[in-house]
Amino acid sequence: MKYYSILLILLIFSCKKENNNDFDISNPIAINIDNFTPKTNKTILNKITDFSFISLTKIPELSSIGKIKKVINHKNKFFVFDDKKSNILVFNANGVYLNSIGDRGAGPEEYKRINDFDINKKEGVIYILNNPFLLTYNMEGNFLNKKLLEFYPVKMATMTNGNIAFNLPTIDDDFCHLIIADKHGDFLSKTGCYPAFSGFVGNSRTGGVNSINDPTYYNYTGSSVIYKVTDEFKLKPIFEFDLGSYMWLEEDKNDVGGFRKKFKNNSVSFLYNSYCITNKWLLFEYKISSQENTSFAYFNIEKNELSTKKSFDEYQLLDLFGVPVGLDVKNRFITNIDYEVYNEISEINNTKELLKNYDLNFYNALNNLNQENTNILMLYSLKN
Repeated sequence: MKYYSILLILLIFSCKKENNNDFDISNPIAINIDNFTPKTNKTILNKITDFSFISLTKIPELSSIGKIKKVINHKNKFFVFDDKKSNILVFNANGVYLNSIGDRGAGPEEYKRINDFDINKKEGVIYILNNPFLLTYNMEGNFLNKKLLEFYPVKMATMTNGNIAFNLPTIDDDFCHLIIADKHGDFLSKTGCYPAFSGFVGNSRTGGVNSINDPTYYNYTGSSVIYKVTDEFKLKPIFEFDLGSYMWLEEDKNDVGGFRKKFKNNSVSFLYNSYCITNKWLLFEYKISSQENTSFAYFNIEKNELSTKKSFDEYQLLDLFGVPVGLDVKNRFITNIDYEVYNEISEINNTKELLKNYDLNFYNALNNLNQENTNILMLYSLKN
């Protein structure tokens, strides 16, 4: 009897874990940008909970941060990818600089530029992608291996099973956009395939593998659908967007040339490749045709509710938090704010007063930002 009780408990927790990490649906969840949540909160700050912030300090002058693209919180450290200066900087839990990963150069243990990076937490190794090379380091930053890949990716994501999803900027000989390799970078399979087409498929803004999340997600260039990349190398539709009359339709996803023309002319609405998904929330960035700036939105998966800037009086604070660049070990969102962005936002309406009343220490840290002390990480959850 005791054996069956233990077995039942294990089955319950096993099912619970599986449901928390997968959307078991036959059709994607529809998200219509015009069906937004009415104004129930005066400010986005009313939706923020479990908030904390970390000022990144003690950074060597030559390694000062340009633009944070991705943050991984692992082993009580923050691994920060600076896309502008092509560095991976490591900070302790208090935001104090510890070291960098790898060295730039043309040597056998060096990289010329970081296209992307990730951590295989099961193997305890750090990957740096320098197209067409995959460099591997241990968690202390010591070099392990440099492999010449058989393909030319610009993005990567370590999958839950330890395989790696590589995203190509162009399509290969079989017109595929996504390569699945093992933990060493050796080819396993491919997906995200188009009919015959020559030229660039993706760019840094739209289309390709999303490397922030675990599990791994993908969308075609200009696609209205976010797919989950399964362990069986399949693309499972999870979310489908309707961004209005100028939305690039999913049925036209193979017309890459047509999308790129409209993209250049600012005459198409589309989903950016910067989004973050948990079992409760989808935070995403999108572009509406002819509008100069992008917009941010929060979608409550459990309640099927969407919040855009129209949902809040002080909508400028959406730009303060933006789209997450990572998730911490508590599954809180990680976003970052730098000196220039804060200066721009702080001049709008009563932004400073709102932040001062919300968290005085955070307000003071923001106002202490300068050209040499340029970044703060914000960690938070959203109220359901």
